[in-house]
Amino acid sequence: MVNGDCDPSVDNHATSADGTFLKCTYAGSTHPHWVRSVPIIGQAAEGESCNPAATGIAISPEGQDLFCVSNGRTGTGTWAPGP
Repeated sequence: MVNGDCDPSVDNHATSADGTFLKCTYAGSTHPHWVRSVPIIGQAAEGESCNPAATGIAISPEGQDLFCVSNGRTGTGTWAPGP
């Protein structure tokens, strides 16, 4: 549930009963809670190529969230760690 309590040491991502993708984070608070997240679209390694038009994040082999960062000129991108 959005804004519900979670523990970032064991919780990372989840899906609510209505299908909303969730992330456990401290965003905007001193206490961890579930926030809405873009969907996980696969696994990737940092630096691998990606399509910046795709909506979602990838998860690295180490469990880190990766975001597709566009190079701005060729329409291609690479996976990079997120905030």
